[in-house]
Amino acid sequence: MRNDVLNTIPNWVEDFEGKTTVDETIFTADGKPKGTYNGESYVLEDWGVIREDQACIRDNQLVLSMTKRDNPKVFKSDPVQKERWHNTAWLRTRGKVELVQGAVEMVAKFPCPPGFWAGGWARATVSQGEVDFFESPGRLGKNPNPAAHDLNNRYTATVHYKQDGTDKVGVESPITPANLGGDFHTYGFIKTSEEVIIYFEREEIHRVKRSDNPTKFDAAFPPGEPLYLLATTQAGSKWFGLPNDDTPDHCELVIDRVTVWDFDNPVSGQGEYSSTPVYGSSSS
Repeated sequence: MRNDVLNTIPNWVEDFEGKTTVDETIFTADGKPKGTYNGESYVLEDWGVIREDQACIRDNQLVLSMTKRDNPKVFKSDPVQKERWHNTAWLRTRGKVELVQGAVEMVAKFPCPPGFWAGGWARATVSQGEVDFFESPGRLGKNPNPAAHDLNNRYTATVHYKQDGTDKVGVESPITPANLGGDFHTYGFIKTSEEVIIYFEREEIHRVKRSDNPTKFDAAFPPGEPLYLLATTQAGSKWFGLPNDDTPDHCELVIDRVTVWDFDNPVSGQGEYSSTPVYGSSSS
């Protein structure tokens, strides 16, 4: 993460301190008690049932779960009928916390068992732009695509020109000794009118410049259009496969802190955010 960002005061820091429930002024938890898939293209690709009870606050941390159901659920409106054996979580900040140009950091840990697909994203409110600043479909599960390979303690970072996944520029994270599932790590991104940069432990791992393809970039991230944040757990994917017998009945994405800098509405004064805990190498 750039030092000029870290040395300014964030517009918003959520560390969940003292909270007992998900703050509805910040997050919308999709999935009413009966469960749903909400029409999002990504959700149509998984085998989960979104339920709001899969997101909670525990020990001053935000916990998003994937939990095996006693019985599968089948949605009549599914384009392809499938048995959904897991409840999942889908949190978003749309209309509550958004930014046009700015930076985001999320301190999180997530296990990578077979078929557990979790991560943090940012999506454009109207157009098709999307930044997946950390996302892991987990280890290969049941019936993966023959061309898929096990990420083996790595994750993907992707800038999407289209949210349906048909036009994107992504990378796999560097091979690292970090334990993604057992330890907290710092994931982040910067988005401006000229580029998107994605970070792991405040070190750059992926950059997409507007100058690489101005037409696609401007269509995906039009000037003035904000991004909102999402954190999700999902059950399986067509590429990496479904949960299998080795997948625990309960898996969690745990978020310790979320920080947002809004470049268009900077907070006056100098901050010392770079002195806050970082779960990895020093800032750059």
